[in-house]
Amino acid sequence: MTIKEIFLILLFLVLIVSITLFVNEFKTQKLLKMEETLNKSLEAITELTQGLLKGILAPSYQFILEKAVEIIPGAQAGSVLIKNGDYYEFAACVGYDFAQLSKVKFKPEELAQSLDGQVKIITHLDEFDSTKIMDERQEILLKYGRISEIKAMLSVPISVENEIVAFLNLDNFEDEKAFNEFSIRIATVFANQVGVVFERIKLENELQKQKEYLEYISLRDPLTNLPNRRALENEAERMLALANREGKQVCVVYVDLKNFKPVNDRFGHKAGDYVISVVAQRLSSVMRKSDFLARVGGDEFVYLLYDCKEYVQFVERVINELEKPIQYEENTINVSANFGIAIYPKDATSFGDLLLKADVAMYYAKNNNLYFFLASNLNV
Repeated sequence: MTIKEIFLILLFLVLIVSITLFVNEFKTQKLLKMEETLNKSLEAITELTQGLLKGILAPSYQFILEKAVEIIPGAQAGSVLIKNGDYYEFAACVGYDFAQLSKVKFKPEELAQSLDGQVKIITHLDEFDSTKIMDERQEILLKYGRISEIKAMLSVPISVENEIVAFLNLDNFEDEKAFNEFSIRIATVFANQVGVVFERIKLENELQKQKEYLEYISLRDPLTNLPNRRALENEAERMLALANREGKQVCVVYVDLKNFKPVNDRFGHKAGDYVISVVAQRLSSVMRKSDFLARVGGDEFVYLLYDCKEYVQFVERVINELEKPIQYEENTINVSANFGIAIYPKDATSFGDLLLKADVAMYYAKNNNLYFFLASNLNV
């Protein structure tokens, strides 16, 4: 072997090693860049999730989508489809006309994504839509959804309690291969974290609704659904404070039914409950929006009348309504009521004192066969 041949062999080996080193370096740099991108994406996803869970960030679909387009490699635009009853509809979009897309709804079988729960990269979206959707929606999707321009769509299902509640769709207009396994990995992490947030929000909403319901029923009479004594006290405190600021009167009107005990004795408690329900409806029917009515006992009710000037006429209207016959099965039942009236601030300035004086005035009316009596006319 000549020196020249040896030199050529060595040169070839050096070239091979150089190329190998270059390729390895390229791969290393590419891996490092991918790892850097992944780390940044994971940090952004973690920050987003923590912000949503702590309530620092508003959990809107638009905000989440904007973050996804920003974080996930290859995404240039996107949309969110949410399940609403039997259809999926657009809840947010980036790069599209949401006002137009919000007119479009999809049946489950019309979705390019399908419902198998898998992350998918979809190309030639316009061809799919043209075979599945052949009505006016196709025109909207072509014109405003830009489906003929989309080269690739990365669609990620978002699940809550094993049910797909939404799809996060990320689009690229330049390259069918814009999304790869790396994009899928980041998008999957993103969707999983959003699913966790949605589950937390769903749980918190359910707990809040339960809390509000328990609070509601704690302030209501179960038979009539009128406010109860506790609600009356709360409203009286608010109304008296307002009257004090505005220099207005408040009338506390204590109502006690007449001829009610014989109803229970003769027809039974079921009939008595029915009569109470009818009475509650009739008492409510004569109220103004500014008035308040509560049931405080078996056959006792209390009105709060704000800025009351014609309380006598009000009581007369209530009496006319109450004394209409009540039909129960084949029986006609008649009831009436006695009323005691105490006025803020003339008769007292605290609700407790006003209620007591109205109660005493009501018993005076009952014992003297009167419809009503004013607390200010009592000899105390």
